[in-house]
Amino acid sequence: MAASSAIVFAKIAPPKQPPTAKPNPSPKSLFLHLNRNPNFTAPKSPFPGLLRTNCIANGGFSSSNLGKLIVANDPLSSVAESVVVFLAFLALPLLLFLADVDAALAFVVTPPRKLRAGTSSPPSGTLVDFPSIGSYLDPFRYPEKSPIRSEDSNKIWEKLGSGRHEGFPLAAPPLNPHDAPHGVGTIQLDLARLYTDKMFSDASEADGNKRKSANFHGSAIHASLDEVEKLKDKVRKFLKEVQNDEPSKVLNLIDALQRLGVSYHFEIEIEEAMKHINDHEIILSFLNDDRLHDVALCFRLLRQGGYNLSSDVFTKFQDDKGDFKSSLMVDVKGMLSLYDAAHVRFHGEDVLEKALIFTTTNLTSMMKSSTFTCSPIGRQVQHSLEQPFHKGIPRLEARRFISLYQENDAKWNDIVRKLAKLDFKLVQALHRQELCDISRWWKKLDFALKLPFARDRLVECYFWIVGTYFEPSYALARLFLTKVIVLTSVVDDIYDTYGTIDELKLFTDAFERWDSSCVNQLPGYMKVCYQTILDEYDEMDAVMNKEECSYHVYYAKEAMKDLVRAYLVEAKWYHEDRYIPKIEEYLSNGLVSSAYYMLATTSLVGMGKIISKEVFEWMRGAPKPLRASSLIARLINDLGSHQFEQRRGHVASAVECFMKEYGASKQEACNEINKMVEEAWKDVNEGCLTRSTVIPRPLLMAILNLTRVVLVIYKNEEDTYTHSDTRMKENVAILFIDPIDP
Repeated sequence: MAASSAIVFAKIAPPKQPPTAKPNPSPKSLFLHLNRNPNFTAPKSPFPGLLRTNCIANGGFSSSNLGKLIVANDPLSSVAESVVVFLAFLALPLLLFLADVDAALAFVVTPPRKLRAGTSSPPSGTLVDFPSIGSYLDPFRYPEKSPIRSEDSNKIWEKLGSGRHEGFPLAAPPLNPHDAPHGVGTIQLDLARLYTDKMFSDASEADGNKRKSANFHGSAIHASLDEVEKLKDKVRKFLKEVQNDEPSKVLNLIDALQRLGVSYHFEIEIEEAMKHINDHEIILSFLNDDRLHDVALCFRLLRQGGYNLSSDVFTKFQDDKGDFKSSLMVDVKGMLSLYDAAHVRFHGEDVLEKALIFTTTNLTSMMKSSTFTCSPIGRQVQHSLEQPFHKGIPRLEARRFISLYQENDAKWNDIVRKLAKLDFKLVQALHRQELCDISRWWKKLDFALKLPFARDRLVECYFWIVGTYFEPSYALARLFLTKVIVLTSVVDDIYDTYGTIDELKLFTDAFERWDSSCVNQLPGYMKVCYQTILDEYDEMDAVMNKEECSYHVYYAKEAMKDLVRAYLVEAKWYHEDRYIPKIEEYLSNGLVSSAYYMLATTSLVGMGKIISKEVFEWMRGAPKPLRASSLIARLINDLGSHQFEQRRGHVASAVECFMKEYGASKQEACNEINKMVEEAWKDVNEGCLTRSTVIPRPLLMAILNLTRVVLVIYKNEEDTYTHSDTRMKENVAILFIDPIDP
């Protein structure tokens, strides 16, 4: 059974100079809170300069204490409460220094009476018991003291201290997961700054009294950054030293750096090492090598680096019949490396197709032994079988590999592991701050109240974008793309579930014109969404104008127009006689409606001047890796969500289209669609792992990572974006919440 997947993209007129606008900088905030109930009105603090937190956990961060939440509101409901809080406020400085911060904050907002749990709108100053919170948040193992403080404005890093006086508790609000048309379990982080480095700096010194100084030690973040630089210098030294030894040593070091998520610090050094290894004489030595691990590792690293080493290097491990030799089955490390190498295969590489079957079968068989499963290599095999390294989210894989890393005999072992842990801690702090900032923006929009039919998935969207590019240098691009994807999710729900066909035609026409004057022709709920999108793109435009890259936003707008056109096509299919197209017709539109073409294009905004107009024009031509990535996104999304969507009423997915056209069962259709996904992966590999003199490598990596993210989110035919109270919650905790072991 086979299905054609013709791909059609409309041509767009040449770019026009977009209008300029003044940027609207995002506010900053610091405080984490999960799973906000959209029906719960978040209260404000009576002390905006000091306590701007909605809820404060009483008694630290053990799961047993997360069931008690303190709520502060403004205005206070009684004079008595006002007096209590005022006296508490006066006592706060003393408590901060004589006791811990938890006790001080709890004392400030501890109310004189309790409120019955479950009340949707608690009065001011009430202690609310939620007995289920502890068990619900058990996977979220917050640090007992999260020592994040603000830094001077020119720093993007957060402070990371260890003293109790520097810490503050992360707060969790009432969690009432609710059944909604789009599933349950939104992971909503709503953050409000608790206090700043200058929380007492407003105290006037006009009276002439000279204040004492305790000469406390300097910022922990500065010390951490200095240590990172020292560790990086040591790793660079190792990279130079091992190049003079066996090539296998430098390969193992590069592999460790990539898996641990710190290779982005050493791109120049790694490139030089790869060029050296790709030298003719060294490659010949590998061709004659009979060590499977070394050959497979060399092949994968060179291919990932853009060097097209032939897969024929593996034929020497096959017997006369073309099967892999049974003697290889005892070489676990070699088979695992061959398994990883098989996932970077191109079209026509039959030896790697056989390698994947051979290694998967034998490694799976090994997992039946409990002794092997509990060993370090066994745990690594188990994870690789569940999530192949090449198809995993780099940031997520790095966090998990840090715990698995066991390179016992390597002299760089301790240095590399220490660097990985410290770097993860620092970048996690940066991501937390970004999430704070964008959460403030999202809360201010209040879409959960204004558009309650839409999925409220800010954190999931940010997770999606961090999976695309996590590096600190892409902070601006992450901000832009996160805002776009979360707004696109709302637009998707308008087209899929809420809008009438007449309203959707007006909505599409408004996007075509892209003008604020179109707001008046839209129904109220659409006005809110449409105007917000215009405002955000204007903000992007203003920022990029300063960088002399205004053309970036033009192409992003055109990609958004393409997307809403595709959404309207699917809406018409559903509203007009529940039309089920043939698979080719469905995919020609579905590749655009997957939103991956739009996301890939918008991901370039904010990446800098390396992204030229020629690069955007290349994207407009729908190149092979982008088509393949969009195809994977469309098909994987359909496999994971089609059952739920069909129950609530939705346009036919690829599964229904395939079943109708070929008279296949649902299982047969899913099997064929999975085969299409595997073939599309080869196109992604060929397009993203082949060196280009025109297309910047960061763009190709963004396309590759977008493909990886969608595979993880819709893994095992599960839609963890819509139903985020699942594996998504664990992944979010790993990246943004759980502290890394020292």
